[in-house]
Amino acid sequence: MRFAIIVAFVTLGFAASAGAAGPFDGNWTGSAAGTSQGAGGAYSGACVGVITATVADNRMRGKIEVGRITAGLGGTIAPDGGFKGLVGSIPFTGKFAGSSFEGSYQSAGNCGTYRVTLKHS
Repeated sequence: MRFAIIVAFVTLGFAASAGAAGPFDGNWTGSAAGTSQGAGGAYSGACVGVITATVADNRMRGKIEVGRITAGLGGTIAPDGGFKGLVGSIPFTGKFAGSSFEGSYQSAGNCGTYRVTLKHS
């Protein structure tokens, strides 16, 4: 009987921790802004994008829309808020802190390095 009670408490403890929300779980929205590499800033309008993402279980998944291009994004969040992932196939890093995120990735096109900012919504 005592063994059954101990097993029940241990099982409930694992179930509770598996369903617990992480500190960054939820919906995130923001933008990505690249630095135009064209003469006279010719690409500046095409170097701004909108990001929507969802965080659950220390993983971020979402999409970025820049001009007519849409790419998936995602990655993992470390306990300290550090983030490593991909925008399409391009490495993407950053840091979650409270209800904000800042990160960057190097564009394969004419927009150089994108600065990404997100807010928990």
